[in-house]
Amino acid sequence: MENNSGKHNDDSCSGNQLIKDDEAKFFLASVIDTMEDSVVTVNLHGIVTSWNKAAERLYGYPAKEIIGRSLLMVTFPNDFSDLLQKIEAIRQGKPIVLYDTYRIHKGGHYIHLEITLSPVKNDKGSVIGVSTVARDVTEFRRTEEALAASESRLRAMVEAAVDFAIITMDEQGVIIDWNSGAEIMFGYMKNEVIGSHTRIIYTKEDQQGLIPELEINMVKTTGRSIDERWHLHKDGSRFFMSGVMTPIHQGDIKGYVKVGRNITDRKLTEEALLLSEQRKSLAMKSAEMGEWEWDGETNLVKLSDQAALLIGLPDHHAQQEPDVLLNYIYPVDKHAVQEQLDAALNGLHIFNTECRIIRPDNRQVKWVNVYGRVLSHTGSQASKMIGVIYDITPRKLLEKQKDDFISLASHELKTPLTAIKTYSELLRENFEEVNEGQNVLLLGKLNSQVDRLVKLIQNLLDSSNFSEGRMKLYLQTFDLNAMVEEQLEALRSIAPDHHLIWKAGPIGLIHADRERIGQVLNNLVSNAVKYSPQQTDIVISTEDKQDKAMLSVKDQGIGVPPEEQQFIFDRYYRGEHGPEAKGFGLGLYISAEIIKQHYGSIGVTSHPGDGSTFYFLLPYS
Repeated sequence: MENNSGKHNDDSCSGNQLIKDDEAKFFLASVIDTMEDSVVTVNLHGIVTSWNKAAERLYGYPAKEIIGRSLLMVTFPNDFSDLLQKIEAIRQGKPIVLYDTYRIHKGGHYIHLEITLSPVKNDKGSVIGVSTVARDVTEFRRTEEALAASESRLRAMVEAAVDFAIITMDEQGVIIDWNSGAEIMFGYMKNEVIGSHTRIIYTKEDQQGLIPELEINMVKTTGRSIDERWHLHKDGSRFFMSGVMTPIHQGDIKGYVKVGRNITDRKLTEEALLLSEQRKSLAMKSAEMGEWEWDGETNLVKLSDQAALLIGLPDHHAQQEPDVLLNYIYPVDKHAVQEQLDAALNGLHIFNTECRIIRPDNRQVKWVNVYGRVLSHTGSQASKMIGVIYDITPRKLLEKQKDDFISLASHELKTPLTAIKTYSELLRENFEEVNEGQNVLLLGKLNSQVDRLVKLIQNLLDSSNFSEGRMKLYLQTFDLNAMVEEQLEALRSIAPDHHLIWKAGPIGLIHADRERIGQVLNNLVSNAVKYSPQQTDIVISTEDKQDKAMLSVKDQGIGVPPEEQQFIFDRYYRGEHGPEAKGFGLGLYISAEIIKQHYGSIGVTSHPGDGSTFYFLLPYS
């Protein structure tokens, strides 16, 4: 009984143990089936012995299709050979580290896996197979590769940006990266600055002012720091850099990136411009000169403080419409100023006038010079003009005093000269009656000098009258060609040693002061005689110019240098380029004023050594 009973108990214990082993295997199988990772066991020859649910999802094969078959079904041949070598190494007790490989899905696409191999042992401890735990890292590796490619592209871009210094630093401002642009800009090679604080690129005064630390604090507070300041090169020289610093976030701030560009040239240009503006401002204040700017879009004229002060406007009236400003012009001058302004806006592009203004603050009359230039157009219309205005009252007062003196002196001289002329003519007649040829000759020379003096006095009077606006024109319609022919004999008398040639062109009638136009012709021929060699040609010609008649006088003289041509019609201007230059420089000035009074134009074309052609154009009647 006892023996039988003891045997029964042993059998009972063995049975219980078997039940427990089965339960453990069941629980283990259940756990493996619920795992997210693929768990596959193979024997020492690579034959599949188990295949969990995750493996079915990963490879696409149900367990029943692959258990008992070779793992080669999902493995590349070379990888399968490598797997058998790893199985053998495990059988020999050697560890196999985690490794990456590729497997083949039932659908034919590749799967990137991270695999762990572990030994499967029997109850005697012998290795009978291998457990492979595989995790799909396809997307993870793709992400890693994309990130690596992105970092590579970014690195290439950073290195290619040689015009920009790109500096990466940690939380404390220690440099951890430095692109080629920074090497060029600061002079330090990358290996020279890695591990150094960014203070090395700041000036001593900025280091003492803790500017590097303040920039980092600004980034922490606002997310960005933008600055333009002087920085230090390795050789100690300074350059001006525009920079921006931003944080590197990985949750918290892990560092900073500073991007800078050398703008020294721009900074120096700005400083030079500022200095120039300051000098200009001082010069304009010293010269009592103001600036103005007209905007065609708003039709407003903006005046500088000096311009407003000169005109007599308060500061808050520094922007005015053109018509308002034109109302400050002296009534007699207003029409001429308006015409000159219209001409500038409609094609001439230059506005230059001298006029009187009546200051609105004290009603004083001031002379001003206003100069302007058209800068831009919208379509065919001028859209912007800038210019200057300055007080010329002192100059005009001096000119008036001089003109008054000239006018008075000319009138006082005219009476005795007339008497001298009369007495010399009487004497000449008397000497001719008694045949005293020598005295007749002397009196002829005397009369010639008296005539010259009379002409000079008349020119002085004309000049004074033109400057004061007192010259009156007596207009009539006449044939310019006929007027020239009438004066040819008189013109030849003032050019006895030259060949005077007349070429009449087909022109229409003009409406002008016949005597004054004749005076202009006489002045131009006299000028040609004065500045051209004897026995050379002086050609007078007329020509039709659509709505105008042109008269020109061409000589073969010494010519007018280009730098003098712009002044040749100025009052009292005398060119110093000729050995026979004489007179007061009034003839061409008076001629120009006469033509201007007729709304015509006058000019000269000349090259030194090739002679000159003086001409004027008058509108047809």
